[in-house]
Amino acid sequence: MDDTIEKGRNITDDAFQGPNMETLPDEIMLMITKKLDPASAVNFERTSKRNLRVTRDHKSAEEICKDMVYSPDIANYCDNPYTNEAKWCKEYGNLCDKVIFKSDQLIPAFDQGDGVYRIRDGVKRIYKHAFFDNYDIREVIIPNSVTEIGAGAFQQCWNLLRVSLPNSVTKIGAAAFHQCWNLLRVSLPNSLTSLEYAIFEKCTSLEKITVPKSVTVIEDCAFKDCENLVSVTIPNSVKSIGKYAFQWCKSLSAITLPIWITDLKDSVFYGCKSLEKITVPEMVFEINDRVFKDCENLVSVTIPRMVDTIHKQAFQGCTKLDDATRKRLAEFKQAAGQDSNYPFFHYRGVGIRDRRRYRRFLWPIYRARIRDKYSV
Repeated sequence: MDDTIEKGRNITDDAFQGPNMETLPDEIMLMITKKLDPASAVNFERTSKRNLRVTRDHKSAEEICKDMVYSPDIANYCDNPYTNEAKWCKEYGNLCDKVIFKSDQLIPAFDQGDGVYRIRDGVKRIYKHAFFDNYDIREVIIPNSVTEIGAGAFQQCWNLLRVSLPNSVTKIGAAAFHQCWNLLRVSLPNSLTSLEYAIFEKCTSLEKITVPKSVTVIEDCAFKDCENLVSVTIPNSVKSIGKYAFQWCKSLSAITLPIWITDLKDSVFYGCKSLEKITVPEMVFEINDRVFKDCENLVSVTIPRMVDTIHKQAFQGCTKLDDATRKRLAEFKQAAGQDSNYPFFHYRGVGIRDRRRYRRFLWPIYRARIRDKYSV
């Protein structure tokens, strides 16, 4: 049956007419639709209502039209479809929603010269790894029709300098700009709610970035190894910053943390050698392992009263801490006891249950205080 269907491409109008067509099992119908090309699909759906329903199914239509996106006439098909097949695929197969990178040809994005790519208006999603490992791209202009950029979409575009992101973009996948070594600047849209895992990791030329007020989460490794990053603006809408988020950002000299985060996660500022001072937000309970490790120029750290736990390696390698900071850390060591075998210093008690009870009691009190203080 499979071979018969394979040979039966370009199906004519009457190929599947007859009383027995409606009784074919679903698996046979599925096998038939998978072997159709767009021209055959146009004829096939005319033979019965069932055929029309099967071929216009979202997944079936995408399968039927999948090879058409590589046509050299794709731009014309999308802008002004002049064949029945192109019209059918545009309407039912999402032909023009995709950006495909294959054999050094980017479709349907247009190279304007000098490595500037303009994605055709109407494209809704830039699929994962669409531009992956493309050394020719220097700038990408994205239209307002795009709502999603897939994981790794621009990963290892080593010569990418600039990206224009419209406010229509609501999601940017993990590692979307990972290892874009020459990326100098990017303006993030106000519609994002999170910065995903490793989104700008190893963007070694990136110097400054402003996180939009719509963002609530910065995931792990978001800016890891951005060694020339000097300035980061983080709004108070952010409630969580992941592990290693700013690890080895060697040029980061100052940063203001949002007021609502409740802990500093592992290695978040590990190796930030230019960081000189930082104020830990008032809602923070815990400073985790290696948070400020090897921040060799860190002098002043303001630790609020809410902090009840500091892990032992949190300040390892911080040799220039001022007297006020050292005195504050000494309070934790004294509370834990010099011979404590715990991997962290507890300011109030040593039991996990005690800490949880203490936090549940104090958190609403401090939350109300913060809201009054910052009018939020």
